Amino acid sequence: MDIALVLEHIAGQTLRASIPRSAPMSLEELAGRLRLADDVCCALTYLHAQKPVVIHGDIKDSNIIVEMRAGETKARLLDFGLSRLLTRSVEKL
Repeated sequence: MDIALVLEHIAGQTLRASIPRSAPMSLEELAGRLRLADDVCCALTYLHAQKPVVIHGDIKDSNIIVEMRAGETKARLLDFGLSRLLTRSVEKL
Protein backbone atom coordinates (compact mmCIF):
# COMPACT_ATOMS: atom_id res chain seq x y z
CA MET A 1 0.00 0.00 0.00
CA ASP A 2 1.40 3.39 -1.01
CA ILE A 3 0.64 6.45 1.10
CA ALA A 4 1.47 10.02 0.19
CA LEU A 5 1.70 12.84 2.72
CA VAL A 6 1.03 16.34 1.43
CA LEU A 7 2.36 19.23 3.50
CA GLU A 8 1.40 22.88 3.56
CA HIS A 9 3.02 25.94 5.09
CA ILE A 10 1.27 26.91 8.31
CA ALA A 11 2.01 30.30 9.84
CA GLY A 12 1.25 30.61 13.52
CA GLN A 13 2.49 29.99 17.03
CA THR A 14 2.78 26.84 19.08
CA LEU A 15 -0.10 26.13 21.41
CA ARG A 16 2.01 27.02 24.46
CA ALA A 17 3.08 30.38 22.99
CA SER A 18 -0.43 31.33 21.93
CA ILE A 19 -2.21 30.68 25.23
CA PRO A 20 -1.55 33.20 28.01
CA ARG A 21 -0.99 31.75 31.46
CA SER A 22 -3.35 34.07 33.27
CA ALA A 23 -5.61 33.07 36.09
CA PRO A 24 -8.46 33.35 36.52
CA MET A 25 -9.55 33.28 32.89
CA SER A 26 -12.66 34.87 31.46
CA LEU A 27 -15.47 32.87 29.86
CA GLU A 28 -14.32 34.21 26.48
CA GLU A 29 -10.78 32.87 27.05
CA LEU A 30 -12.19 29.54 28.19
CA ALA A 31 -14.40 29.32 25.10
CA GLY A 32 -11.37 30.04 22.89
CA ARG A 33 -9.35 27.29 24.55
CA LEU A 34 -12.22 24.85 24.16
CA ARG A 35 -12.45 25.68 20.43
CA LEU A 36 -8.73 24.89 20.06
CA ALA A 37 -9.19 21.59 21.91
CA ASP A 38 -12.14 20.80 19.62
CA ASP A 39 -9.97 21.47 16.55
CA VAL A 40 -7.39 18.95 17.79
CA CYS A 41 -10.11 16.41 18.60
CA CYS A 42 -11.54 16.82 15.08
CA ALA A 43 -8.09 16.16 13.58
CA LEU A 44 -7.69 13.01 15.68
CA THR A 45 -11.20 11.83 14.82
CA TYR A 46 -10.36 12.22 11.12
CA LEU A 47 -7.08 10.29 11.48
CA HIS A 48 -8.70 7.51 13.47
CA ALA A 49 -11.54 7.17 10.93
CA GLN A 50 -9.13 6.32 8.09
CA LYS A 51 -8.69 2.78 6.83
CA PRO A 52 -6.16 1.77 8.06
CA VAL A 53 -6.30 3.95 11.17
CA VAL A 54 -3.53 6.57 11.49
CA ILE A 55 -2.07 7.01 14.99
CA HIS A 56 -0.27 10.36 15.49
CA GLY A 57 1.98 9.14 18.30
CA ASP A 58 3.44 12.48 19.47
CA ILE A 59 0.71 14.86 20.59
CA LYS A 60 2.16 17.74 22.61
CA ASP A 61 1.86 21.52 22.68
CA SER A 62 4.82 22.05 20.33
CA ASN A 63 3.10 19.88 17.68
CA ILE A 64 -0.03 22.03 17.69
CA ILE A 65 0.12 25.34 15.82
CA VAL A 66 -2.48 28.04 16.37
CA GLU A 67 -3.15 30.19 13.32
CA MET A 68 -5.62 32.80 12.16
CA ARG A 69 -7.82 31.59 9.29
CA ALA A 70 -10.60 33.76 7.90
CA GLY A 71 -10.63 35.84 11.09
CA GLU A 72 -10.86 32.79 13.37
CA THR A 73 -8.24 31.15 15.54
CA LYS A 74 -7.69 27.52 14.51
CA ALA A 75 -5.47 24.77 15.94
CA ARG A 76 -3.58 22.55 13.50
CA LEU A 77 -1.96 19.22 14.39
CA LEU A 78 1.59 18.87 13.01
CA ASP A 79 4.62 16.57 13.01
CA PHE A 80 3.54 13.15 11.87
CA GLY A 81 7.10 11.78 12.11
CA LEU A 82 6.12 9.19 14.74
CA SER A 83 2.79 8.32 13.08
CA ARG A 84 1.85 4.70 12.57
CA LEU A 85 -0.77 2.80 10.63
CA LEU A 86 -2.84 0.57 12.86
CA THR A 87 -2.91 -2.77 11.06
CA ARG A 88 -2.36 -6.34 12.23
CA SER A 89 1.33 -5.43 12.36
CA VAL A 90 1.88 -1.75 13.17
CA GLU A 91 3.63 0.02 10.26
CA LYS A 92 5.52 3.30 10.14
CA LEU A 93 3.80 5.97 8.06
